[in-house]
Amino acid sequence: ASPNFVGEEDPFVLPYSKIVANVSHLYWQSAFPQDGRIWIAPQIYSPPTFEAYRANRDAALEAILNYREVTN
Repeated sequence: ASPNFVGEEDPFVLPYSKIVANVSHLYWQSAFPQDGRIWIAPQIYSPPTFEAYRANRDAALEAILNYREVTN
């Protein structure tokens, strides 16, 4: 994802359907203005595989749960 994002949403009800929707009212800019990245690479990369999909496994969650930080 981009280092900048919107957040802090407020709910509102659509007048006819009564569906509740959220609208963001705050833009979080967590990078400096000249940061042109369109995404930030993950620290733990777990590519999607068909084998994991077929087995109904969440490979990304498994990678996170099995992660052990290496300290020097």
